Amino acid sequence: MQMSDTEILSSFREAKDPKKQIGVLADLNAVNPDEMQRYLHQLGAPVQLPREKPRKAQNPPKATFNVSRALELHAEGLCDLDIAERLGVKVAKFATWRRGQGLPANIRRNTGNAKSCAQPKQVPAGLGASGTMTVGRLADVFSRIAKFHPDAQVTMDGKGVAAVMLSSVFDYATDAEVQVFLMEE
Repeated sequence: MQMSDTEILSSFREAKDPKKQIGVLADLNAVNPDEMQRYLHQLGAPVQLPREKPRKAQNPPKATFNVSRALELHAEGLCDLDIAERLGVKVAKFATWRRGQGLPANIRRNTGNAKSCAQPKQVPAGLGASGTMTVGRLADVFSRIAKFHPDAQVTMDGKGVAAVMLSSVFDYATDAEVQVFLMEE
């Protein structure tokens, strides 16, 4: 949610027409009205939960962004706004894709900064000045994968990786560079 819990509740309670206000709050927070109604109910507002509608099988829109990164950010608990900003797409486009995948909207549970919807762990910058991945980001990616799949096999272009050699290159005229060499099985 883009608004804090307090802002959502006060806006709902002060509205002349609470039913219309649910739609307004849903638009402001980039969720559908049923999701907003459920969230207001969780916050203790006097609303009835929406009836569960049978869903037609639909083809989710084709993603124009990195799907695995989107799933990773969603699993971290980031809301649609934060994920869309990090993927460089519009919030509505990501939200439509998320709903098409059957993923629930991540709802922020704290009353911190209203601009940010979740409080994820600090992630190092992903790309260096030249547009390549930084060492910090690479380490972060591997440590996250290792938490869930510590025994996963590492492959490159379909071939098993037997060893990894890292070489650090540094001189005073340029930034440090780490070269990665993969040895096939």
